Amino acid sequence: MKKISTIKMMMVFILGLSIAISGCVKDDFDKPPFNIPEFTLPAGAQLLSIMDLKSRHTAMGQLDSITDNIYITGVVVGNDESGNIYKSLMIQDLTGGIELKLNKTSIFNEYKVGQRIYVKCKNLVLGDYNQLIQLGGVYNGGIGQLPDIAIPKHLFKDSLPGVVPAPRKVFVYSELLPDFVSTLVRFDSVEFVEAGQPYVALGDDNTNRTLKISGGTLTVRNSKYSNFATQLIPSGKGTVIGILSVYNGTYQLALRQQSDIFGFVAPPPVLLEQVFTTDPIATMGWTTQDLIGAQAWSFDAANLYIKISGFSGSNVENEDWLISPSINMTNSNSPSISFTHAAKFGAPATELKVMASFDFDGSNFAQAIWYELSVPNMPSGADWTFIESGNVVLPALFANQDNVHIAFKYTSTTSSASTWEIKGVKVY
Repeated sequence: MKKISTIKMMMVFILGLSIAISGCVKDDFDKPPFNIPEFTLPAGAQLLSIMDLKSRHTAMGQLDSITDNIYITGVVVGNDESGNIYKSLMIQDLTGGIELKLNKTSIFNEYKVGQRIYVKCKNLVLGDYNQLIQLGGVYNGGIGQLPDIAIPKHLFKDSLPGVVPAPRKVFVYSELLPDFVSTLVRFDSVEFVEAGQPYVALGDDNTNRTLKISGGTLTVRNSKYSNFATQLIPSGKGTVIGILSVYNGTYQLALRQQSDIFGFVAPPPVLLEQVFTTDPIATMGWTTQDLIGAQAWSFDAANLYIKISGFSGSNVENEDWLISPSINMTNSNSPSISFTHAAKFGAPATELKVMASFDFDGSNFAQAIWYELSVPNMPSGADWTFIESGNVVLPALFANQDNVHIAFKYTSTTSSASTWEIKGVKVY
């Protein structure tokens, strides 16, 4: 009987002890503090815009030491997350952008895209690498990377990563300006020359690829260390976003990540493609209708385009048509054309037209019905820059027609006369 009582007492003791212990344990653990970085400009410091800082670079090839207590601030728009950018941060503000040279890898772990930072510029140097202005330290007498140990003394985060500045849309090559260097830019309806090839050729450390934009081409630099190096370049036309750079006066583009290349659609079948390396009237089946004036379409063999101008000592009234050979669109549900052209002087938007007909038989010009087409990109008339027309869509009634003609209609007056130059035409 005593043995049973002792066991009961021990059980009561253990139960009471467990209750006491459980009463001492909190149901909720204290959460660790969450610190949001915040930076306040020190007293006596001066905040400069990025463009004002870059203006302190006295000459290409020179190093400019910063001795006064100045800061810049900007949002990170490029880092090394994909591996295509090496030991650098690109930041930009409302005035421009600059590349920060840092002797540190995996920078993206600390300085993410969208992070606002302040940079203490005192004791840093401004320099340039083949005309690309950079901020960093000194290496072998030139611009170099800021040592890893010094980075926390010069870079200060402010708040959490937020919205990334919208990339600046560039429509034609001539719109690129030095002020855009080291900032985000965007190109729509562009294509790669090397479509179907990897971004980096096998065995290369870096491979240049070529992006065709309206009015020119842009070199796209790709590193074998990027996580998209072996991926294939898309075909067709789409959108490319990147950081504009410059190398010895030539603009280049640095890709941040593969997702900045999107919207590419494989090109439709080409029904007709003619580049005017020879006279299209003499050798390619094109014809003309010269209705008003003595001027006419003519081939420039030196520059490889066909042209017309209503200027002959003075502006002259003209109406002249350049008409394509017959195009079979029987299997085309959504036909369109594109072409490369330039125009200077006059009023291109009103004097230069693109027409189409499906009942012109080669001789009934006056009786045929001609439809005016909408051209997305017309030259301004300010210079001789060649641009892409963009996708010129034919009306739905042209679908599946077997006898379509495209015509370039030129007009001029005694008060206004453009010069129009066309390098070639594609029909999709």
